[in-house]
Amino acid sequence: AAVRAQSASRVSEEGVLWGVTDAYALEEAKQCIASLRAEPWNAHTEKALANHPFVRAAEKGRLPFAALRRFAGEQRLVQRRDAASFAALARVDWRPSPA
Repeated sequence: AAVRAQSASRVSEEGVLWGVTDAYALEEAKQCIASLRAEPWNAHTEKALANHPFVRAAEKGRLPFAALRRFAGEQRLVQRRDAASFAALARVDWRPSPA
């Protein structure tokens, strides 16, 4: 609870203003991961990724920021493609906005 109360501007090495403390961001990330890992639909994936080097490095806080940025970029592309696929299935004329 004390961590949640903290909020201050934080600027990353890349100049991104996050608006939260490191402690707050870490606590939020831990809670997010814990809730996802507890979901029954995620059990198979969780088991498959349990010893993956990327996941282990992230959990230990040893994943370089560049690796996180690449991962986020890949996920953005996946989400855009998924959204386009869902729109096509629903027969909706939808196109992602330019990046």
